[in-house]
Amino acid sequence: MKPFRLFAQTDEGKNNTGIKMKKQNIQISDLYRLKLVSDPQISPDGSQVVFVVETMHKGDKKYYT
Repeated sequence: MKPFRLFAQTDEGKNNTGIKMKKQNIQISDLYRLKLVSDPQISPDGSQVVFVVETMHKGDKKYYT
């Protein structure tokens, strides 16, 4: 299996590029842009991964996968 990197923002307000990011409060509209990733499954030969991505549609306020 090949290693992979998980990119996430740290508490210090810096991303993985080391660039200082402006802190701002989360707005309700930001929640609609989130993509929730879950249920990763590795293929039997280990060459591929499939996962579920869940998003929320602003118009009807429903979740889609």
